[in-house]
Amino acid sequence: MKCRGIISLLLSLALALCTLSGCGDSTPETTVEMQNQEADEENILDDELTRASEAGLLPEEWLSDFSKIVTIAEFNELLTKIVEMKDPALVEEWKKVAAQALQTKDTAQRDDVILSIFESAIVMGIDKVDFNHTADGWEGRIPDIDWWEGRSFDYDYFPNWNTNYNDSEYDIQAHSAWYVEKHISLVSEKYMIEPTEKWIFQFDLDVSREEAVRALVRYIEAIPAITYGESNYIAITDVTTYNKNIITDELLNKESSLPDVTQNLLPSEWKGAGIAARKPRANEYLPFEESDVRVLAENGFNFTRLFLGFSTLRYPDYTKDVRTINEKELEKLDQLLAWCMEYDIHLQISMIDYLDETGNAMQNMPRTDEEWLLVKDYWTAIANRYKGIPNKYLSFDLCNEIDPHGDDDFEYAKIEFSNVVDGIRNVDSQRVLLYSFSGWPNMQWVEYVGELNVAIGCHPYRPHRLCDDTYPDTDFVDSNLYWPRPLFYSWVPYGEELTITGEGLEGNLSIYTSRNGTIEVYADNTSIGIFELLPEGGEYPGDDYSINETIYIDIPAGTKEIVIKSSDMDIYFNAVGIKNDTFHTWLMCHDAYDIEEMGGTNLVIDKTGAWENAEGLMHDGEYVFEQFIKPMKDIADKNQVGFMVNEFGLYGVEIYWDIDMVTRFHDEYLKMLENHDIGWCYCELANKFPKHLVILTGGESQWKGATTETITYTFDDGTTDKVVICKELMDTFLKYTKN
Repeated sequence: MKCRGIISLLLSLALALCTLSGCGDSTPETTVEMQNQEADEENILDDELTRASEAGLLPEEWLSDFSKIVTIAEFNELLTKIVEMKDPALVEEWKKVAAQALQTKDTAQRDDVILSIFESAIVMGIDKVDFNHTADGWEGRIPDIDWWEGRSFDYDYFPNWNTNYNDSEYDIQAHSAWYVEKHISLVSEKYMIEPTEKWIFQFDLDVSREEAVRALVRYIEAIPAITYGESNYIAITDVTTYNKNIITDELLNKESSLPDVTQNLLPSEWKGAGIAARKPRANEYLPFEESDVRVLAENGFNFTRLFLGFSTLRYPDYTKDVRTINEKELEKLDQLLAWCMEYDIHLQISMIDYLDETGNAMQNMPRTDEEWLLVKDYWTAIANRYKGIPNKYLSFDLCNEIDPHGDDDFEYAKIEFSNVVDGIRNVDSQRVLLYSFSGWPNMQWVEYVGELNVAIGCHPYRPHRLCDDTYPDTDFVDSNLYWPRPLFYSWVPYGEELTITGEGLEGNLSIYTSRNGTIEVYADNTSIGIFELLPEGGEYPGDDYSINETIYIDIPAGTKEIVIKSSDMDIYFNAVGIKNDTFHTWLMCHDAYDIEEMGGTNLVIDKTGAWENAEGLMHDGEYVFEQFIKPMKDIADKNQVGFMVNEFGLYGVEIYWDIDMVTRFHDEYLKMLENHDIGWCYCELANKFPKHLVILTGGESQWKGATTETITYTFDDGTTDKVVICKELMDTFLKYTKN
């Protein structure tokens, strides 16, 4: 994770920390030299304590005996400083809540520290637990461990410790452990209190001064609202133009190589990568980084798409009035746009979710007049703020992958969305607008968007099971995978069958399926297995019919044909595989297309383990274009509005594909987009997961065998930022961005 603004260690602090890092009797000069030569990962401890010192959380007198056990009073005195950072007016309330904790000289153990942190979070109003904040989900806990090992159940210094937290069945102390487990430093990506092993915190361990300081600095780094500073909330109807000290006339008048943009033609020259939602909720706030924009510019990209939730503009206090926003957040958006203009990058602001009447984000179409009015007024405010910014620098993506389905009133949505578009155009008639669709959109809504003279964005994440995290199965991930792939549909309807023929039919057959039911397997017309698949604890047929289960069955020697079918319902495959003494290979299936276009249910495997579709069909870049891009592009062309692919890529956050396959996939995809003169934007530079995509926030690549490369930037104000990238993936993009 980038740590912009970290200053060098003062010599006195370096000397004190030298003892902690085993530097022995080195002289000051040698110590400083050694520290300057160490890699970031080796230096993270020193940097972390430096940040603690800068924040006033490292008492100088502690350095002489940093291993001494901290008292509960000492720890809560430092927490008082953190409360004061958030809001000095809250200190008095905190001192009342923590009155006894600020007096007790008892030594602090881990459960005491965790409880104290959560009590301060409640006072500061930052006690909401975000269960998606870390990659380790609560549901993944090992069930037979004693997670509560060492908990004392005696916390008299906080009298409310055993009262229920809000409407939860858990008391405040129990919830405090949840809170600490779910919030890691956004700088070091470390827990406030490090578990001794996965899920085990050993609550009865004593806490040293050093551990206390690290816990506190990670606390303020995990919850950026603490150090946010003053906010300035205004009504959305009172939003004025951008801050002209940020977006200056000089920027507006500078020469630019960016292509012209019109409502009817989005540039095929656009080559971009997105910026993840940095502030979708209070506990995931991350600043915009100049280095992100600079990485794009220096590698030939000229476009970025910002995933912006309207709730971001209400950070960090989320006032009760949903129609108020923080002007400071608008200025941060101004700054991102200014960086994009400086580095010649087009910024597309994309609304990732709607707001309900209480200000909560929602992933469905608005269904009330009040919700639609919020959409209109928020977009109108943003349009008003950036009126006059040339289209070559800025466009608006009005919605990300939300269109009318199910219970949505289509005609009502048409009327209300039309009002949103009119509201924007009444303020800024020149602004280029588009609407982004997933791979399975409501095509009626795509047609309607085109008729409104709104451009169309397409998100063809295909083939689906390569692009997402459907496959956590280690055997599958580690097997011989390749791209492009023979066409293999996931859906075999009841009454149809999957056939496999060829010289490679020997060994063990694996069938990885995602729906329950009865699967029958035949070898040369002889039954070799019947499998009744049920969801865990369920009955068939039942409401819960989704499973992920692999069937293993031996193939009789000499088999020429295998047939797989269901005796009672459709089959949904994930993959099929064969393992023998010569090879272990799986063939990943694809999406369930229209039954009339079936052609992927007959497969051939040869003695080397290589698969083919019996009809010679391939799922490659051109197939993705024909099936998922062209239908929406045709609608755009018919209505004479712009079109682009503004999201695509490999997005499986828990899948670790081999880097060779990853680069082949991207190369094939980018070549297809170039051949069809389509402007594009890769899904994201980086996201909240620690090992992902191009910029590697965790310092290492998600992809197996990848090479990481570190770039250091120095900015005009003297600050530096280090960015780690996946070299092979970036090199693949460079073939198209600098072509």
